[in-house]
Amino acid sequence: MTEVSVIGDSNKTVFYGFRFGTSDKVVHLTQQQLNRIPYLFTLVTHKDDLSVSQNENGEYLLSHPIEYTWFMSIFRSITSEQPYTLFNEVAEDDNILDTLQLFDYLGIDLFPPPLLKHTSLVLSNPIKTDNGEKCVVYHKANISEARQTAAEFIIALGKNEYNLHDSCMGDKIFSLIRIILSNATVFNSRFRYHTLIVAKEFCYTFFSNKQQRLLPTTQQIVQHRKIDSFIYLYDDDKQLPDNFCNTFAWRGTYVPKEDYYRTDCLSSSSNIAYFSSLAGRTVTSHYTIIICAPRKAGKSTILNELLGLSPLHKYDEDNDYFHHIYVVDDSLSPTSYSEDLSIHQNEQNQKNTEVRSARSRRFNTLPKRSKVDRFKHRFGPKVQKYR
Repeated sequence: MTEVSVIGDSNKTVFYGFRFGTSDKVVHLTQQQLNRIPYLFTLVTHKDDLSVSQNENGEYLLSHPIEYTWFMSIFRSITSEQPYTLFNEVAEDDNILDTLQLFDYLGIDLFPPPLLKHTSLVLSNPIKTDNGEKCVVYHKANISEARQTAAEFIIALGKNEYNLHDSCMGDKIFSLIRIILSNATVFNSRFRYHTLIVAKEFCYTFFSNKQQRLLPTTQQIVQHRKIDSFIYLYDDDKQLPDNFCNTFAWRGTYVPKEDYYRTDCLSSSSNIAYFSSLAGRTVTSHYTIIICAPRKAGKSTILNELLGLSPLHKYDEDNDYFHHIYVVDDSLSPTSYSEDLSIHQNEQNQKNTEVRSARSRRFNTLPKRSKVDRFKHRFGPKVQKYR
């Protein structure tokens, strides 16, 4: 008997039916849902040009490798826009590798490789985008965001997105895999089970023998499933545990640079009051000055930029620039600025003079030596004594 699954908004009038050959099940998709699956979208739009099989009901006939079980787990993850759902929908008895292969076969690119804080992974085929006009902003993730980031990482690993032949990549991948496998409170047993399967298939040979022995087995994960279910955090909106301090505890997104200047700079309170400490004054009434400077900018650079003696640097992620925020006392007059600056400039000029002297090898001269013969009276007394 044919089982029909209707997926979509009932208010829509246009549905596209797809029948899976091996299971004889049917799925109906709306136009919006169809647009998210490039392979099926091409199948429908070019049905006259391609050898597309349809039955008498106008349903498109799908064959292997598009299986109903694998397809439904993928479909639920892209409609919810949560890659973590993909691994929860696939049972341990099903092969997650087949599901990931179908994910790639359908041309779905909704889950790109994640932005990982403090971890730089080399991509196999880097794609140049317009991200040069954007900045990466990280924020503390909640449980749901940490799971989505980890799932995006495993999907990218299963699609060979990372260049594992690059030096040090094996150690970085191993560290991320072990974070997932050792945190049963954040990642459930099914996700950790599938993570281990993907790791053994795509990167196990890049791990050292010691690293391989540190990883659990699939049997161990299954055996501890019931115990792990008691400590697993089911509320996705909760904050992460305090001891969960790693790459997945941060969620990165791209934002336009102008928005970064306007919002993220103002929210960075860690750099506030630096200039006040230089001036040696207590801030009572204050205003904020935002300075973008090189990461290794010293006091002279900051003072010059505050007083307009040199142009401000724009934020450039590739050139390692970042922003500072300073709270300046209103009582500091231009006269006091000039006095502080003149003292600082005199010290700086003296240092520059010493640097130029050192570079000109002025100090590379030997000291003057006296013209006294040190060996003249060395053996005199002994010679006279025994003569």
